Amino acid sequence: MNSRRHRTKRRTRHLAPLAGALLMALVTPATAGAPWQARLVPAALNKDRTVHLVAGHTQPVILMLQASDEERQKRGEHDVDIVLTLPASLRLVDQGGQFPPRAEWTRAPDGKRTVYSLAYKVPNSRLCPGNPGSRLGSVWQSQALYLAAPTRLAEGEAAALELRIEVDGYSARESYEVKLHQPGAPGVQTKLTRIGLWSYNFTRSGKAASEGLAALLQHAGVRHTQSGSGALLPHLRQRGIVHGSTTHHGEFQDPAIPDLRPSGKARDHDFPCPVSAVETYAGDPTKTPGVAALVEGARKRDGIATFDYEPMISCGCGFSPRSLARFKQVAGLTDAQLERWRQAVQEHGKKICAIEDPPLATWYRQWVAFRTDTTAAYVRLIADGFHRLLPEGRLELTPNAGYGRDGVTALACGYDATEMARYVDAILPQIYKGYGAAEAKAAISMVRGWRAELDAKQARAELHPILLVRYAGASVRNSPAYLHLQILGAVAEGAQGVLFFYPDLMDAPYWLQLAETTRILDRYERFYHEGQRVTELFRPRPAMLEGVTEIGVGGLKLSVQNPNWHVTAHRMDDRILLTLFNLQSGNDGVFSLEGPPGWTVSDSAGVEPRGSDWLVAPRSAGFVTLRR
Repeated sequence: MNSRRHRTKRRTRHLAPLAGALLMALVTPATAGAPWQARLVPAALNKDRTVHLVAGHTQPVILMLQASDEERQKRGEHDVDIVLTLPASLRLVDQGGQFPPRAEWTRAPDGKRTVYSLAYKVPNSRLCPGNPGSRLGSVWQSQALYLAAPTRLAEGEAAALELRIEVDGYSARESYEVKLHQPGAPGVQTKLTRIGLWSYNFTRSGKAASEGLAALLQHAGVRHTQSGSGALLPHLRQRGIVHGSTTHHGEFQDPAIPDLRPSGKARDHDFPCPVSAVETYAGDPTKTPGVAALVEGARKRDGIATFDYEPMISCGCGFSPRSLARFKQVAGLTDAQLERWRQAVQEHGKKICAIEDPPLATWYRQWVAFRTDTTAAYVRLIADGFHRLLPEGRLELTPNAGYGRDGVTALACGYDATEMARYVDAILPQIYKGYGAAEAKAAISMVRGWRAELDAKQARAELHPILLVRYAGASVRNSPAYLHLQILGAVAEGAQGVLFFYPDLMDAPYWLQLAETTRILDRYERFYHEGQRVTELFRPRPAMLEGVTEIGVGGLKLSVQNPNWHVTAHRMDDRILLTLFNLQSGNDGVFSLEGPPGWTVSDSAGVEPRGSDWLVAPRSAGFVTLRR
């Protein structure tokens, strides 16, 4: 998660009233070439530019700021005033994040509206990269605004929100529609499946927002959060939501043995050279940098410590003198060949994974095997130190998605992350394949690949892949339905749970879809976790076969079989559950399968029988239970 590589400063207080009046200048919508722009996400990503809120619940919307290069060059930090106009019954109750306050906020009711005035002193480092109007990047450079939604808007209230930015006499506004969604049936905190969140902005909630935010998470069926403020923690525990800690990668640095880029430049505030770390701390793993911070984090939370380790070839790591000397030895290279290898990686960067020229292609595969072994040994060192100090603690690791030393995903990453799973309690691979039929199928298939690798290695770790909600700059085609299918597909293919990256960008349709997903999982999860996989007993008839689609993975191509559909089968006692995934966005899926004799349908949901076939609606999953 490269975007998590910036330390998020602890929020010490939420803002309250801005002293004095704000500058009032001509207000115009932001246009191309504007010096400043303020946007709310995810509303700015939605095709309808609507702030979708779950009625009666508290939830964050994310304020992001962009400035032109000219504005950034004027000064290192800027006095930014934000005016937020809301329907009177929709309240701003809390905020926190990366924008230091100049003063406390003010609140001014104005008939059917309420105007909130917010004042920040914003350093250039907290501005979202790019000129105004360009693609938004990571949501860490942002401010979380927590809105408490009413059960319904009062009569006569305009369902509209206005966001105005004022800097140095310049003023511009963004307008959004507000839509309240009734919460409907609550989700279920499933017994066997961990449904969790990996978030920036839940770490920013104060006392005013935490109780309402925890209620929203419980309603959706969330069982776990990976980040959260101290104010949020007691409310999570009251609602049965387990809370883990996250240790920043800067805690693991050792200036004496830094990891180096191919250029020889050190990776500052980052993980050390894994070869050198193992040699240095093998005698006493508890002294390994980062271990003490992991233990402290676990003790402060619910016994869970997590760290994010992504030693990808594209990150330009692994080129310390000790690491290169070891690689030269295991690969049997001469000094000249080693130098040629280093220069090739410096020249090609992440594209080195796709190089076909011998001997570079051979050396690259040797590098993948080498990095797999050395990074796994480093993870083992950390795990040994952690468990010596906190035997009852749970250590979780989130690496990249690569699995299988000769597999496409591992070659794209530059190491096989499944080897690390031998030493931690849970492995959280970042399975971010985007959205659409082929991408969703790829994500589901990658979970199946991970499960097979972990089983073959008899790895101790539980599998909890992290799925992507959507990046701040992602296209509007992302949808709750595809997240729903990826959740079900991951669990059906052997994951013990899932977490979501960027849950900050989940708005009401996502939260309500998640509630439905957890209700479905509650009904069928025993088949997935306790049943025997028997998918091979059910063969698709020729009419279903579609061939292969290729999607890009780090400069390589990943083959996706039958991209519009997926099928799993799980047997438990005298029953078999068929799960039928229609991944198409616009067409019904007809599932025509040949199965073993003697089994008849006893129950179904989400399917329409068509003779001996089943029809499943677009972007949906159907469930057929068979009995002998």
